[in-house]
Amino acid sequence: MRDFLRKFSLHTQIIFVNTILLLFSLIFYFVYIILIDGTKVYANNPTLFNILYWLIIIIVLMFSDTLLIEQLTFPAKEFIGYAKEFEKMNFNLISKEMTNSDFVKLANAFNDLQCKLNETIKKIQQKNNEISKLNDNLKNELVYKRDLVASISHDIKTPLTIIAATISAIQDGIFTEEETKQELENVLIEIDKTTKMLQDTINIYQLESEISEDKYEECSIINIVNSITDDLSKLITKYKHTLHLNLKTDIKVNANKDKLTLAIKNIILNAIVHSPENNNIYVNIIIKENTKSLEIINMGITISENDMKNIFKPFYRADKSRTKKDDFGNGLGLAIAKEIFNKHNFEVTVCNIENGVKFNITF
Repeated sequence: MRDFLRKFSLHTQIIFVNTILLLFSLIFYFVYIILIDGTKVYANNPTLFNILYWLIIIIVLMFSDTLLIEQLTFPAKEFIGYAKEFEKMNFNLISKEMTNSDFVKLANAFNDLQCKLNETIKKIQQKNNEISKLNDNLKNELVYKRDLVASISHDIKTPLTIIAATISAIQDGIFTEEETKQELENVLIEIDKTTKMLQDTINIYQLESEISEDKYEECSIINIVNSITDDLSKLITKYKHTLHLNLKTDIKVNANKDKLTLAIKNIILNAIVHSPENNNIYVNIIIKENTKSLEIINMGITISENDMKNIFKPFYRADKSRTKKDDFGNGLGLAIAKEIFNKHNFEVTVCNIENGVKFNITF
């Protein structure tokens, strides 16, 4: 009987049970009157018997209502427990089976609410992670720009000082006519270096806008490497290096050809000018099962652990003494290359090998 009643709402259960009990009471009362109305005991104490009868009926009604109230309070206690878990931000679904139709609907609504809350919390957490990542990127970008400006200021000061001192000396007539001509040539060299450094700095800032997908095309890595090595052949000869090209299998990539050529050229140029004279330079295409990469190896020198961490930073020079006669580079070449590879979703890494350094570009 209890299982049957649980299928209905509490309101229906109360009406149904009380109606049944009322009908039962009336029927029983008539039967009761018929059975004991003519007896001597009832004739002597009719009021007592009627009081006892209705007292029993009231007790039965109270008992039945107590059972119904139990059906109400038991699930209510369960929901109070779930509500307390809500306070702790613990949105677990109601696993206990509810038999009453009202509580089944409430439990379903409660579970739907919890599912939506969990989804909302996940979205909020995702957005929070994105905001945190964006905030970190902004902080890094601010630090990057601050260091970049500081490096530019530092590196511009030296050539400007040289230029100012030279021009001042020329005005004072310190140099002879022949010496003046040579010093003016030195001034032009310093101006060219400063101009190139400023242009490279501008390139770093413009990379994001310049490398757009509509400028991408299919590029041959072999063709790019061959064109670069042809351009740098005189420099390779100057440093008395031997260039080894291992380009048996080509790699085709979708990229901005001009920017990719610049990035690879900066890596190869770095290998040439930072190796002691009379050394080997290797450029290898490596194709494995899941990866395609280009290796640039220069022999005769390795990189310290500290330099390895900073080698792709703008204006960073591993050779701080800058004793090379040509004083190649301004510390931006590898930074520009790294930025170009990042924009193409290519990966560039560097590591020491035995008596050498290997750059690896993975496409």
